[in-house]
Amino acid sequence: MQRKKLVQSLALILATGGLAACGGGGGGGSTVSGTASTSVGTISGFGSIFVNGVEWDTGSATCYVDDAPATACDDNALGLGMVVRVAGTVNPDGLTGTASVVYYDDDIEGPIADLVLSATTATFTIFGVSVSVDAAGTLFDDGASFAGLANGQIVEVSGYTVGGQIVATRIEAKSGSEAQDFELKGTVTAYTPAGGSAGSLTLTLVNGAGFSAEVSPAAELDFAGDLVGQYAEVKLEETAPGAGTYVAIKIDAEDEKLVDDSALEGEDLHLSGVLAYDMVGGTYTINGVPVQFPDGYDPTPYLGLVIEVEGELQGGVLVVSEVEQEDGEIEIEGTPGLITGTVKEGTVEIGLGAAGSLTVVSTNATLIHQDGLALNLADLGGCAKLEAKAYPGDGGSLIATRIGCDDSLSEYALQGSIDGLDAGASTVTVLGITYAIDPGASFGDLADEAAFYAAASAGMQVSLVDTDLDGDADQVELEH
Repeated sequence: MQRKKLVQSLALILATGGLAACGGGGGGGSTVSGTASTSVGTISGFGSIFVNGVEWDTGSATCYVDDAPATACDDNALGLGMVVRVAGTVNPDGLTGTASVVYYDDDIEGPIADLVLSATTATFTIFGVSVSVDAAGTLFDDGASFAGLANGQIVEVSGYTVGGQIVATRIEAKSGSEAQDFELKGTVTAYTPAGGSAGSLTLTLVNGAGFSAEVSPAAELDFAGDLVGQYAEVKLEETAPGAGTYVAIKIDAEDEKLVDDSALEGEDLHLSGVLAYDMVGGTYTINGVPVQFPDGYDPTPYLGLVIEVEGELQGGVLVVSEVEQEDGEIEIEGTPGLITGTVKEGTVEIGLGAAGSLTVVSTNATLIHQDGLALNLADLGGCAKLEAKAYPGDGGSLIATRIGCDDSLSEYALQGSIDGLDAGASTVTVLGITYAIDPGASFGDLADEAAFYAAASAGMQVSLVDTDLDGDADQVELEH
């Protein structure tokens, strides 16, 4: 079965001169206390807050969650996988900074419908807006899980929007009183204020579809001027349980994008999101922000995938000086071995039983977690199983983008590029690990072992699973 990839590995520094901002340092030997910077991306850790590989000190920051001030920018107010905007200064080391403002607002909240669930991916709709989910790439919290997704379940979704679809980075389950109110966003196309009776509201959602609701006479309104044409977040209640019709109890006009082009003009910006191409404008975009890549760089292989870029806003266009990927096609599932480091930076050995072991490098950008809760490297030794995603780094290293901890081990697994094949010996080598193929192995869509060797070649992506922990591959599947 083809496995959908929401992210693709790449580590490529494109600038050849002095980089702006995140670690480049100033020119002329002057002392630089910090570079003003804004970062938009997912939260990958706490202690302070880690976003786009920078550990932001939030001790003096103002934090907004769903447009309301939070008492602190910590894991009580925020969660892994949330897409946030951080404004502050980045230190010359490029790895640490001081946040002045942290802002989070979910993308949509409501009942799941039209759920299509496979072994590793899922899609569903909320109020007609499509949401895509990856079992390994989406964070789940507050009782939500990939296997537990169900029609009618009330969830809150954070993620990246592209082509009218939300690519979920985090899903929270809602229950009790929290499951009574729903939220969605769109451009207001019609509005009749409530007077002595209910008013009405029509939105155009991110997928171009329309959505209509009554407006309660007691609705909380936060907008200026004519609401028609403005982008707004609307909080809803059902008119009656199970009715499928809704009344707006709050309307709040807000910016459509997390990036305010005019306010950030000329400043350093780190931006993560799904790369898209605007056919009408002839421009690449990330989270709706036009981006201009360096001459000679072809970003087309990464369309529809999540990347992180750094650059400077010029005339509302992000002129990119550096490109990095947020995740990789290498996947490793095994037992913890030698671990160096205690917080985020270090190395982690992952054992694959009799087949051998691989070591991944953890950085400030690595997401380390268990069931949606942030962990540090020092916590991983007590895990029964580690699940890592990585991409190739310099000198044959493997750079981990995420490391997950599990309390049980039922199989070893390795996915990566084929180094070598030996049909006579019934072996396949991936990342220097040679697996013997079990005589009873399955081969996905292929009929048998002979068909696998006929179709496979060096450089192709393959998934190997050792289901009985004996060092042989029991499931072998080419990834197309």
